[in-house]
Amino acid sequence: MNERHQHPDQPFTSFKKYRSVIKFATDFEPVKGGKKLGDYLVSDVEVHHLEPMFRSWCASHKGQSRHFMRDMLSGLFRRLVKRKVIDENPAEDLPKFKRKAKKANLKTTDSDLGAMFEAADVRLKAMLLLSRRNLRIGEILGLTEACIEGMRITVSRQANTIEHPNKGEGQASLWALTHLKHNGDERVMVLDESELQVVLASLALAKPVSVFNTITERWETHRFVIPNANGGDWHYNDFIRALKALTKKCNVQFTSHDGRRLFATNILAEDHVSPDAVRVSMGHSDINVTMLYAKSDRDSERVVNEVASRQVKAVFGLTSTLDDDVTVNEDSDLS
Repeated sequence: MNERHQHPDQPFTSFKKYRSVIKFATDFEPVKGGKKLGDYLVSDVEVHHLEPMFRSWCASHKGQSRHFMRDMLSGLFRRLVKRKVIDENPAEDLPKFKRKAKKANLKTTDSDLGAMFEAADVRLKAMLLLSRRNLRIGEILGLTEACIEGMRITVSRQANTIEHPNKGEGQASLWALTHLKHNGDERVMVLDESELQVVLASLALAKPVSVFNTITERWETHRFVIPNANGGDWHYNDFIRALKALTKKCNVQFTSHDGRRLFATNILAEDHVSPDAVRVSMGHSDINVTMLYAKSDRDSERVVNEVASRQVKAVFGLTSTLDDDVTVNEDSDLS
């Protein structure tokens, strides 16, 4: 369970705030007669033992961490039930919380993105392009010259903060190349000539820099596609500051993830595009996560109704005089 929720090469990211939950759910003390969880044998734990701990946790933590704690506890006891260590799952009766509301509709449009592109320097131009092509910021900052082959860009790793391999020498953490999020499969993008020119213009500003690769467990020399002002690797916080300065200059509400949301929203609106193909392209393991990225509004409902109506009429050979010379007022009383 620990390996599933926290990768060893990403100790300072993703589930950092849930570390104590993970520790609680995985830290068993072997004792005579079984394993001990807190003050109780695992086989003797009942819901009234868990409730005080759970309430205490919820009082000091908000948002998704509450769901995470409940899911971790429930998953822990489900596994023990499956192994026949215990007969029932005491965590099933813990209080449930409403899930976080679906993300608000996008406030950024493609025209806003175009305005930012015009005002950006060459490095941020490349970042905006790659973000709109659906890459995460860590993946963009982790792209190196070796990832480009002809018109293809292969995304197989990301930039991340990790524990320094030589932390005994006074170094606590560093910016390094790590596995993709959730150890996802590598993805390949094919750019056209104009897109590639933007990316290569940014790469031209890069200088060789030494970076630790947690996959090969070696120090390597790379030129980064999106370099910092000195031509080296661009750390996330410094990059975010530069992006915020650009959005303020253009008076645009844009976050580092909006490019991916615009990608999902617009490509899912196209005919003949499978949602599962979009899921694979975005590196998601769950199609429901992909659908959360797509903007949902009344205009989308109108488009769905129009497309569905057009398809049904084509299937059944239906025609209507309304299609040619009558405009229907949706607010009128048709009864």
